[in-house]
Amino acid sequence: MPHKNSTKLSHKERVNTIIEYIDVHIENPVYRLDLDTLASVACLSGYHISRIFKSHTGEGIHQYVKRLRLENAAKQLLYSKKTIQHIAELSSYHNFPAFTKAFKQHFGCPPSDFRERKNIVDFHDVYPIHTERLVKGKNIIDMQTKNLPDQKVVFMLKIGPYEDAANRAWAGLMQYAYSQQLITRETTNIGITYDMPEFTHEEKIRYCACITIDHNHKAQGDIGTKLIPGGRFATFIHQGPYAELCYTYDYIYNDWYSKNNVTLSNHPSFSIYLTDPIKVEPENLLTEIYVPIE
Repeated sequence: MPHKNSTKLSHKERVNTIIEYIDVHIENPVYRLDLDTLASVACLSGYHISRIFKSHTGEGIHQYVKRLRLENAAKQLLYSKKTIQHIAELSSYHNFPAFTKAFKQHFGCPPSDFRERKNIVDFHDVYPIHTERLVKGKNIIDMQTKNLPDQKVVFMLKIGPYEDAANRAWAGLMQYAYSQQLITRETTNIGITYDMPEFTHEEKIRYCACITIDHNHKAQGDIGTKLIPGGRFATFIHQGPYAELCYTYDYIYNDWYSKNNVTLSNHPSFSIYLTDPIKVEPENLLTEIYVPIE
């Protein structure tokens, strides 16, 4: 039994390694993200890593990489000024008709139509809420521009519907962090949502719970370590329940972005939780959202 458990932990570590490698290099066409390359990264045969990866994520490696590339392309179409040809190349499609065909198969329309219609989801149907709050971003009590250094974190990644994935990630990470005495007065809690619900099916949403550390730490199993890239960020302080963060994100990407002359970075946005939900009422919770900009 101990051998079986250690093997299971080893498999999780290797899947974490592959997912992190893909996330770092997904928008750089110089890096090959084929089975042979990823098997080498995980130090396993292609057969074994393919089987292990699918058992943990529910998707084959090729399917996973292709989907992320197309979903990242969708974000670029809506929230960047890059040409469609350039976006296709960043998505590792050097044959433009092949990119158009793959994009249409995934999203139901060619990339040019996708870019023109902008609001691809009616958020009033998905997230029922008072229109005035949605349009004006009433949960936002402060907006600034900040520069941050890289942040070293211990993390746990979970996949599934946002609330469920976030709850599982934080429960697992905190149990581990306290057992390893990683929590200090200086610890910052950070949540990263890699996917946008208007592009990604809820069962495939990736949520990463992170805590900052100031030293090297050897993680294992579901737990990993990484650097959250620093840089320049537009920041927004959201006051209110975590369940309403989606409305603030919607305001940022579909209202604030369209009215401000900014270029979004390719890195994912993240949230820093400023208050303790155990001690603070939901309507008074403060969450600082960091949107990377160039």
